[in-house]
Amino acid sequence: MFILLVLRSFEDVLSLLTEEDNTYIISSSSSSSSSSSSSSSSPPPPSSYSSSSSYRGLPPYVYSAADAEAAAEAAAAAAAAEAEAAAAAAAAEAEAAAAAAAAAAEAEAAAAAAARRREEQASASHRLQIDINRLQQQQQQLQQIQQQLQQIQIEVEQQQQYQQQQYQQQQQQQQQQQQQQQQQQQQQAHLYQGHYSPLPSSSLLSSSSLLPSSFSSSSSLLPSSSSSPSSSSSVLSSSSSSPPPPPSSTTTSSSSSSSSSYLGFAAGMPRPPHGQQQKKEEER
Repeated sequence: MFILLVLRSFEDVLSLLTEEDNTYIISSSSSSSSSSSSSSSSPPPPSSYSSSSSYRGLPPYVYSAADAEAAAEAAAAAAAAEAEAAAAAAAAEAEAAAAAAAAAAEAEAAAAAAARRREEQASASHRLQIDINRLQQQQQQLQQIQQQLQQIQIEVEQQQQYQQQQYQQQQQQQQQQQQQQQQQQQQQAHLYQGHYSPLPSSSLLSSSSLLPSSFSSSSSLLPSSSSSPSSSSSVLSSSSSSPPPPPSSTTTSSSSSSSSSYLGFAAGMPRPPHGQQQKKEEER
């Protein structure tokens, strides 16, 4: 653009120079003709050169070569100034275009950076959402594990309670069985003591405890007409000091237990009633 402007300015200068030369030649020829035709030395009237004056409104006879050169130089300077102004405008336009391009580049860079930031934020938010989902899943798993542990603890407590109840029931059953056994033993002991109670006399008890196994053989020493317990006790005490009989008399040892339990009744002593015997045992 600058070169074209310079070329146009030079063309304008050349055209101005050619036009000035032509007007100078025309004006000089007209002045010579007018001077030759007129006999007086006065200048021609203004009407004869007003039509031919084309440079700064001056008459043609004032022109000279120096004026033409000065005019050409002034025109060249004006063209150069115009060219410089055009060049400065072009430079300013180029600078503005460069600034606009730089601004556009910066805007594009900023847009690209913003797009990258948006992508990074989107990816970061996506990763954060993934982490949140994973943490939620882990929390749900932990809650499920806690619920399972609570259920296991409840089952263990129930099992412990059941085992404790079973143990208590077993202990109660054992206690009841022991109580029943004790009651049965007490009942059997009462029945045995009521039906098979020994004599109340201490002499007969002592003598019967010292009787040997062959009591049946020594019972023949009792007199048939003895009705008092004193005589029988003396015979029993005397028989307790006697040596044991020979082995042949051991066959009758099985009847000694039955005979020893009924010694008091064989001696003629009355049997106490069952109720009195129980009262005596309770008093003991």
